[in-house]
Amino acid sequence: MVAESGYISAQAHRTAILATRKTKEYGVDPDHLISKWRDEAAALGFGPEQVDACIGRVNESDQPASPPEAESLHAFLTGA
Repeated sequence: MVAESGYISAQAHRTAILATRKTKEYGVDPDHLISKWRDEAAALGFGPEQVDACIGRVNESDQPASPPEAESLHAFLTGA
């Protein structure tokens, strides 16, 4: 859209992004979204433990989990 218009400004890019963005779905069941997001995460190789660590919640009890230490998180994400 930006290339066709010939405009290259930041505002032209913002306008193109908004014009081509999918419409937000309102009234979506939160449980459905959580299930969908977990399925998407699993397809990317994230298991329940990794997902829970990312969002800071424990699935079984829905209690906040302890935040991971920055170094251990970095090691996990980089595979170091």
